[in-house]
Amino acid sequence: MALPSEELDQLYDAVVHDQGGDRIGTVGQIYLDDATEEPTFITVRTGLFGTKESFVPVCHAEYTDDGEVQVPYDKVTIKECPLVDPEGHLDADEQATLYTHYGVDDAPSDTAPTDPAPTDPAPADTPS
Repeated sequence: MALPSEELDQLYDAVVHDQGGDRIGTVGQIYLDDATEEPTFITVRTGLFGTKESFVPVCHAEYTDDGEVQVPYDKVTIKECPLVDPEGHLDADEQATLYTHYGVDDAPSDTAPTDPAPTDPAPADTPS
């Protein structure tokens, strides 16, 4: 099952597993494409207290029936990803660097820079 773009809040704190099924950490933030508002990257909190966040592309990630995220990368690749500030906007160069690191050559070609998704989305009937 693909990542649920309509209900992103269920992804926050979801357990993330690498390609071998090993637990890597939990979802910290979700980055959306500015144009499509579809998820393009997640950050995975790793380390003893989850203090390090590593960016992972979600173009080949799967959301499992038990509410976890499976990514097609190994733990070492994820932990060695290029450093990008998880508190800001991902520009096109940062995205390209991350996609290159992960060997993703079939990422959306029209990907616009991405912003973190709101962590507490407003109710649907509230004007933005």
